[in-house]
Amino acid sequence: MLDKNIFKSLEMLKRGVKLYKTMAHSPNTVEFFGWGNFDDTKLFLVMEYTDGQSLQALMTRNISIKSSMKIVFALIYALEYMHGHKILHLSLQPSKILIDKQSRKVQLLGFSSRKYTTNFASLIHNYMAPELIQNSEKISAQADIYSLGAILYHLLSGQTPYGEITRTSKMLDAKLKQDPLTLNNKANIFTEIVKKAMAPEPQKRYKNVSCMAHALQKAINTYIKITNINIDFNKFVYKAEIIPNKVHLAQHLDYNVQAVFKTLPKGYYKEVVRGSRARARDNFNSFKTNIESIRTTLVHPNIIHIFGWHTSEQKGWPTSEQKVYLVMEYFNAWSLEQLMAKLRVIPLKYSIQIAVCIASALSCMHRHKIHSAHLAPSNIFIEKQTGIVKVKVRMEQESFCRYAISMDEIRSTRDYKVMLYKAPECITGQNKKSKQADIYSLGAILYHTVANKAPYDEPCKHKYIEDIDVVIKNKVMSQDPIPIQQLRKNIPDALAKTIHKALSRDPAKRHQSSDEFAKELQKVLDVIT
Repeated sequence: MLDKNIFKSLEMLKRGVKLYKTMAHSPNTVEFFGWGNFDDTKLFLVMEYTDGQSLQALMTRNISIKSSMKIVFALIYALEYMHGHKILHLSLQPSKILIDKQSRKVQLLGFSSRKYTTNFASLIHNYMAPELIQNSEKISAQADIYSLGAILYHLLSGQTPYGEITRTSKMLDAKLKQDPLTLNNKANIFTEIVKKAMAPEPQKRYKNVSCMAHALQKAINTYIKITNINIDFNKFVYKAEIIPNKVHLAQHLDYNVQAVFKTLPKGYYKEVVRGSRARARDNFNSFKTNIESIRTTLVHPNIIHIFGWHTSEQKGWPTSEQKVYLVMEYFNAWSLEQLMAKLRVIPLKYSIQIAVCIASALSCMHRHKIHSAHLAPSNIFIEKQTGIVKVKVRMEQESFCRYAISMDEIRSTRDYKVMLYKAPECITGQNKKSKQADIYSLGAILYHTVANKAPYDEPCKHKYIEDIDVVIKNKVMSQDPIPIQQLRKNIPDALAKTIHKALSRDPAKRHQSSDEFAKELQKVLDVIT
């Protein structure tokens, strides 16, 4: 029940109600049915009933990061829906967010009270964008993003933003100056997101709530990697199929993080099924041990993080048989192989930067006695929006089987392409994995990105075993790759020397560590820059 005199115009309210009722109901907003006259001085609003508490009441105690993310993403979905219908909330604050007692469903009271009312006493300035406090005529969706950032700050810090300031004028000054709002401990990962969302100038905030959601998902990925928390895989919901029957995309209900579920090769299952129970148990234990080791040790910004493994027993997954998946972080990216095909020629500076990132990833792997057996452009990814480079660690058929790769397993075009980047000693079977073998592979990748041609690549389709024999023969014979300066002009001598040093057929003549390789590349990069 509300007093009529607090509304600017009942006609404006009527038009607003009509607009709300024409929308399909968003699952994260409290449904608004309408309004009516109670008497000459009062009117009533009719809304969906929710048996729950306001977020303001729940904020009296600490809220975990997991619960905070669930709340924030529910608000993002609600705002995304409202903004898509050209409706701004403009009064987003904890008292207008409801949490159902039973289902814990988060719902936003979607009625924009600022738009229709002249009574601002109920609106808490701590969560309002500066332009709203100034009563500016230029109000946009960025005002809601500011309020969302303020709520995120309160959830993660346990403190009301600018809570120590009581006077509106002083609070506005603090907001316009953006006095430091920092988050401590594990929540510090989200500090930059809060700062950007709460920027004094609307144009410096996120363009829309979807962009803020993307930044949050990346931060959550980092948080999960750094803290090494165990994710409940049963809370992943199937979203889409990336590669038929092989790679699937899923989303976590609590953290809202997206992950890739990759089907492990059938060779692994055959070994388990056909072998004795004892051998099958040993293999599976070895598999779990290796996965856990990779999950806890390979935490690096240039390595795709592995969350663990999972089976397809839960409902909603498109399979009629039980499978085992390798679960990895997802990010929207091109493989380096795709990028080279797309750009044709990669700028020299960018080629070196990519190589430096890969070298940094290798350094992390080598510190933990892990070597890559399949370093190739198809296993290196560049994020489309930020250009971040990440290496996918592919461990011996990704099933941790004990068997070496046979010739039958490398006959396909894709596996042949991986062979182009393998060190000679790996192909001849002298030494399967080592630091120097990885350095050779990195040198071959850099050679390819700079020269637009892989070392020893032959002008044929490479579909038959005879073609693979040619490649192997060229690598083990005394023939060096074509000097890279013959394939691309204006390549600095220092860069050519570094690349060919990495491609030496004698492992002892290569760089002795990926850090040494990276330092030489950085010197060249500094000169070019």
